[in-house]
Amino acid sequence: MNPTRHEFRGAVANILAGQRARIDLVNGVRTFKIWATLRATVQVSVAPATNLRNMGSVAGLFTELGVLENGQEVWNTSGMEGRYLAEMVAPQPLTSSRAGVAIATYALEETVCIPFVLPWAASPEETPYLEANPSQKLEFFITLSAAVLSGALFTIGGATVAVTAISCEITQEYDTNRDRRALFIPTARISPLQITAAAPGGDTELSLRTSKYVRALVLFQNSDVGVVNDVVNRAAFRGDRRVIVGPETHPWRTLVAQNEFNFGGRVTGASGFGTAPTGSMAWPRNFQEGGRLSNILNPGFDTNWRYLLNAQVTAAAGATRSEVRLLILELEEKAGLTKARNFSI
Repeated sequence: MNPTRHEFRGAVANILAGQRARIDLVNGVRTFKIWATLRATVQVSVAPATNLRNMGSVAGLFTELGVLENGQEVWNTSGMEGRYLAEMVAPQPLTSSRAGVAIATYALEETVCIPFVLPWAASPEETPYLEANPSQKLEFFITLSAAVLSGALFTIGGATVAVTAISCEITQEYDTNRDRRALFIPTARISPLQITAAAPGGDTELSLRTSKYVRALVLFQNSDVGVVNDVVNRAAFRGDRRVIVGPETHPWRTLVAQNEFNFGGRVTGASGFGTAPTGSMAWPRNFQEGGRLSNILNPGFDTNWRYLLNAQVTAAAGATRSEVRLLILELEEKAGLTKARNFSI
């Protein structure tokens, strides 16, 4: 037996606005998960802030985080999307310490998980991450927003806000059984679509463009003032021949509430990312149902996989940009890294 090791890799150094900060991970192993603990201190003084942005979450301070292999992105989300994914795959709502609008000093803290192996997977042996070359550098990266940091957390109003003591600590879960090959190599990326106006007389389309297998999709509503919940009213997901959700578009809130049964329970409830005003910022879709990889989406089974969205620009105060962002959790078979599977997809 060779149990997984949880190794504290330390704090990411030189976290500077608008620049990628990196920390080395253990390479030449099978990586199952990476945890990033995000912290900051926020002081609100003079007057209360008008309202919160990004739920007052420390994750809202970071525009991206993920993993690099030999300098190439293999996992990339924003801080908020990474935190949502952590809540989504967890069996229960996660602990968080967030900001409020009242005059006070707030110690913000949350953990983001990069789950190469999902908690509900039938076997953790199936999708650990392995580098193409075990001697190549594997790194975690994170980027602090280049904008005024207080604006990522608040509509400030008459308040004075200071954001200090920003940090990120990394833990890697892995084992050394690299000779035991995976079935698939997991990756994650974001496909964004800017919404400039309601589509006249119809729905806005967001295409799923991939040649890899898809284990899950998460559609986020976003803006330049943080996550929102009023960009998409209704949605469907389908190909030219096969309908996954549809054929007619469904109310967004209904879709989100129904998927709580598949993803993390009360993700949209009072303890999760769904507290007002962003009760339904994201809609997840799990294809690895029952933990079975045979259930994942094969893009070759249909053409023109796409979302149909009844969408418009957000009414959030101060917003000048609205978008939807599709998080794609992909799986790939790679010669030399993955073994032959004995099931069809």
